[in-house]
Amino acid sequence: MSVIVRSPEGKIIVMTKGADSIIIPRLQSGQDKLIESTSKFLTEFANEGLRTLLVGQKEIDQKSYDAWNVKYQAAICSITDRAG
Repeated sequence: MSVIVRSPEGKIIVMTKGADSIIIPRLQSGQDKLIESTSKFLTEFANEGLRTLLVGQKEIDQKSYDAWNVKYQAAICSITDRAG
């Protein structure tokens, strides 16, 4: 699940939550140490029977947002073929 917000400074930020198997492959490269330590915590929590979600965010530019928003507006107005 994701949300798009505009910060008080005008930055457009996409925030996403999801399972580690979905979020980790989408992380920026060079996060190996963070992934390793996070994976240890996730394993510990799973061993205790706890469910976990990861949260990530990315700043996007106005052009990327505008391109996405055109597709989004078309999708919410569509009755059929809503995927995409």
